[in-house]
Amino acid sequence: MNARKVKMHQAEILRNAGHRQKEIAERLGVSDRMVRYYLNPKPEAQRALNHSLLDPFREYITAKIDESPNYNLVVLRKELVLQGYAGGMTILRVFAKQARDEAVKRAVIRFETMPAQQAQVDWKEAGVWEIDGIPRKVYAFVMLLGYSRRAYVRFTLDMKSATLLACHVEAFKHFCGVIREILYDNMKTAWLNRGGVWEVHPALLAFAAHCGFEPKRCKVRRPQTKGKVERFIGYLGNHFLPMARIW
Repeated sequence: MNARKVKMHQAEILRNAGHRQKEIAERLGVSDRMVRYYLNPKPEAQRALNHSLLDPFREYITAKIDESPNYNLVVLRKELVLQGYAGGMTILRVFAKQARDEAVKRAVIRFETMPAQQAQVDWKEAGVWEIDGIPRKVYAFVMLLGYSRRAYVRFTLDMKSATLLACHVEAFKHFCGVIREILYDNMKTAWLNRGGVWEVHPALLAFAAHCGFEPKRCKVRRPQTKGKVERFIGYLGNHFLPMARIW
């Protein structure tokens, strides 16, 4: 990921947040002219590919590039020829580069967010611990900030809806504020599947409206969407909790 693409994405986030061009330039440490370029890049590659021989195969190529960004283009062209493609390698290379750039842009949107823009929430089963002489199953609530990777962890005895919301309150106190959007997986206390349509759990929806944040759901079959908190969950399970038992 080069610095220019990161700047372009940051400029787009700031514009969507309502910042003016001059403010964006000051925040990114660049000129107004450069901000205009970041927000309105010239689509030369797109114009060159309009109405091309690749049109019937764009979806197939994009899927291949998404699956494997470094997919061998010679092999890819052979696959396309079997499907009726009559074009050459040059136009395929141009489109493949564009598809890779789009994949990179989507990755940046998933992973790189501005300060206070996004947090990720998850639970971790922390095992059985003796509490007041009684073996109890313990869970770890984790909220992790997308920009700074700063984490808040609270250990609980259940993962009920009321417990989830109480943990949010304590996390907001810890971070001294409310994050604009919070990302969840398909946990039942966050999302309900009604006939194939996912809806925010009523309790979480009311809580979010009161606090002023937007609940968001991870995309299906894309665990990397919530990769930051899942990596931290891995740290808890593989390092912190085993050491805690030794202490």
